[in-house]
Amino acid sequence: MNINDSMIIWDLNRGNLQNSENIIFWSYNIQNIDKNIISIPQIVEVNSDSYREKYLKWVYELGYQKIENKTLIEYFLIDDKFSYWFISPVSQKFNISDYSNINNLIKLYALEDYIQSNKISEFSLATENLQLRNTIKDLCISYNIKFSDFSHLKSENDKIYIPVIFKVLYFLIKYFFKNIKNSLAKLEMKGVVTFFDILVHIDEKSFVQNKFISNYWTKLIGKLDELDLNINWVHIFFSHQRLSTKKQANSFIKNINDINNTHYLFDNIFDVFSFLRAIFDFIILYFKSFKFHKNLAILNSFDSKINPAILLKNDLTKSLRGIETMLNLIRFRQYIHLFKKMPKQKIGFYIQENQPWELMLVYSWKNAGHGKIVGIPHTTIRYWDLRYFFDKRVFSNSSIERVYMPDLLAINGPVAKKMLLDTGYSEEILVRVEALRYLYLKNLRLSRIESARDYCKIIICGDFLTSTNDKIISMVEDAVSKLNIKFKLFFKPHPAYDFNLSKFNLKIEVDSRSISEVFDGANIVITSNVSSTATDAYCMGVPLIQVLDGKYFNMSALRNFSGVEFISDSTQMSDAIERLSNFLDTPIGEYFYLGEKLEKWTNFIKTNV
Repeated sequence: MNINDSMIIWDLNRGNLQNSENIIFWSYNIQNIDKNIISIPQIVEVNSDSYREKYLKWVYELGYQKIENKTLIEYFLIDDKFSYWFISPVSQKFNISDYSNINNLIKLYALEDYIQSNKISEFSLATENLQLRNTIKDLCISYNIKFSDFSHLKSENDKIYIPVIFKVLYFLIKYFFKNIKNSLAKLEMKGVVTFFDILVHIDEKSFVQNKFISNYWTKLIGKLDELDLNINWVHIFFSHQRLSTKKQANSFIKNINDINNTHYLFDNIFDVFSFLRAIFDFIILYFKSFKFHKNLAILNSFDSKINPAILLKNDLTKSLRGIETMLNLIRFRQYIHLFKKMPKQKIGFYIQENQPWELMLVYSWKNAGHGKIVGIPHTTIRYWDLRYFFDKRVFSNSSIERVYMPDLLAINGPVAKKMLLDTGYSEEILVRVEALRYLYLKNLRLSRIESARDYCKIIICGDFLTSTNDKIISMVEDAVSKLNIKFKLFFKPHPAYDFNLSKFNLKIEVDSRSISEVFDGANIVITSNVSSTATDAYCMGVPLIQVLDGKYFNMSALRNFSGVEFISDSTQMSDAIERLSNFLDTPIGEYFYLGEKLEKWTNFIKTNV
């Protein structure tokens, strides 16, 4: 390019600029890059290892930047070795969220590389993201690039501003009076093995039979009964359609307790001293956050002119002052209280997604002197799910971060194992176990024999993000209008998130049965590229279409797998449906460890109990 070239950075969904020249698409994943049409998500994908490693390196080194002669890790200590820094959105690395700017930071790495490789005279920007707009403007100033703006920034003038401290006070008053009655509740746990999960993915039969039937743990529950072990089950409440209130959750738990299994709702724990200690922790964090806010320049990297503080300061500030902070601190003190009161446990297991509650659980468990704690990634591990990945220095024995990490990881397949080993995990901490949520696949390789019906059965799988569901259904709505085949549409909602289809002009049937039942006889399955149900379809041999979202990169667990169609728009979707509607089968390789006898699980538990 020559020195007078100007480029448009387009970060809006509306508008059709795909055939224009000198466009940089910020959130649109074009798979065939024209020399005058640039896709930032595609550039990131092509250089994925480099950009992912760069972000993980920055996160690690940021924790050791100093304020008042203390590293950020030390500055935000709220217990002997527990630092709230690791709960911050930057350190947690949860990039699969409508509110996260982490992916935008990684895209900025790609934009900066593009700037350094090309002589750009001007950038014109269209976005709805104020933080992104200001960061790109600052980057242009640093590189002496003219910046012009025709963004569509969302106005917040109509919002009533309530100081966050008043919101927290109101929350505390409500929380106290709702939970004070639990302060006298007895903690009765007779087992020496404890399992932790979130109270979702409950099989419908559980409510009819008054028996714990969980799609998290599936046949492991029966295997534990066979081993005649007393098990403690600690469930974290999450409101959903089947159990929308704590009262319903407590009633359900009361009904499923039996001789060998004691179920407990974590949210029932309330200790006045722990509650007051959490308030004290919050006050300390609240005032420290102002000092931190004045020192945000420490977020800058010496090898880049990007200013992450502009992009991330709102998220960081909220994470240190808001209601979510207060709730996290209450939960942390609840864990400390719980694990001190529990009988000595030989081993603990928890569903692992590296969310804040898990880090608090692991630290508190170890701090109380219990036995090994085992993290269980219960579905798939995806390349771009940054929560599972770390700078390689984290894995050294002297690393501070080790106190927040489980002793062992129970890995459910060769794909997940290889991905973790390739990024620095030690072979010694990875334990092979059967994939509990996918055991049904062992004997369910669906036959793709042509049926007598004269239509294509298309299953659309719901996501946990409303915006993603909106995008996929809108795309389907446009795509099916172009089809030259007969079809029927079915919608499988996400088990923990309801979605309203009434706003779409589509004839679509909702099917909430199990995945194996819904996918039976399907010709095509459509999912977001975040959805773990895509792996079910792949392993069952059902032709699969995954919708790329440039906002989140390619989050698929089947990234770089053959036999999966990745699409970006309705035209590509209709073409893929036409093409796949005649497929009878798709080739697959080994993805999970399967075996209904659960020999791997059984041997591991016997060895450690």
